[in-house]
Amino acid sequence: MILALFDAGCRDVKIDDCTWGMVVDGDFWQEMTNGEFNRDALQDLYLTLNNAAITDLPSDLRISTHICRGNYHSTWAAKGGYAPVAGHLFAQEKVDAFYLEFDD
Repeated sequence: MILALFDAGCRDVKIDDCTWGMVVDGDFWQEMTNGEFNRDALQDLYLTLNNAAITDLPSDLRISTHICRGNYHSTWAAKGGYAPVAGHLFAQEKVDAFYLEFDD
């Protein structure tokens, strides 16, 4: 799909990624898995999949990602700061830019 967009003339692709926004929410995982999940293993998997999807793309194609909290009518699906995923996401995901959601 990314290469098809490039072939059609697109030079800037923004990927809407809800996975990282969910990984940071400990309450979500407690409810979904009774607390039995390995955050590091999940981050390794997401990082591997995301980077594989954007490997070997043309050098003039800009790839960015939006870390989505699942906003819908001013509600959200997940909460929590980025600290639990910073070492994986910000240090290792091979994108040109991040678009982040913040709320104070």
